Amino acid sequence: QTLYGKVYHHLDKARDVFDEMQTLAVSQAVRSGKIILADTAGYLDRLSMVLQKPVPGSSLEDYLGTMDGPTNAGDPRAWNGVRESASALAALHTSGVVSKRYRPIADELPRVQKRAALAQALNPDLSKQMGELAAELPHWLRDLERWDAELCLTHGDCKPSQFLINEQGVALLDFDHCG
Repeated sequence: QTLYGKVYHHLDKARDVFDEMQTLAVSQAVRSGKIILADTAGYLDRLSMVLQKPVPGSSLEDYLGTMDGPTNAGDPRAWNGVRESASALAALHTSGVVSKRYRPIADELPRVQKRAALAQALNPDLSKQMGELAAELPHWLRDLERWDAELCLTHGDCKPSQFLINEQGVALLDFDHCG
C-alpha cells in the first residue's frame, strides 16, 4: 500500500495537524463530499510524522497553467476548478471545526498587503483593487464582534497546488498552517 509521510520539525505541530485532520474527517463537510481529504493512516510520534493515503486528482495549478490570454480565455476546466476549489474552501471555513492553533486575522493582513504589491507586475488594475481591499481590512476588524463573527478553521496556506480535482470533487491538501 502506498502511503505519504510528512515529517515535522516540531512534535506539537505534527500532533496538531494529525488531530485537525482527524476532526475534519468526521465533519459534515467531509462526510457530505463538499471537501475531500487524504485519509490519515497514522501518526508516528517518535518521528513527528503524519501518514496519509494517496488522493487521486489533478492539481488546480496544472489547470491554471493552461490559461493564457485575457481572463475569459483558456481551459474551461481551470474555471470550473477555481469555482469548485472555492466551494471546498468555503466548506472548510463553515465546517464547524475549530483548531487550537490560533491564526489571528490581524497577523495575516501584512501578507495580503505584500501580495497586493507583488501583483503590480502582473496586473496593475488588480493590484490596485487588492491594495484598496488590504487597506480597508484592518478597519473591519473592530466590526467582527458586531457581525457575530465566529472562530473557524482556515487553511492558512491556500494556493493552487493545495487543491486536487477529481471526479468526486476537490481534495484539500497540506494542513500545516491551518488554525
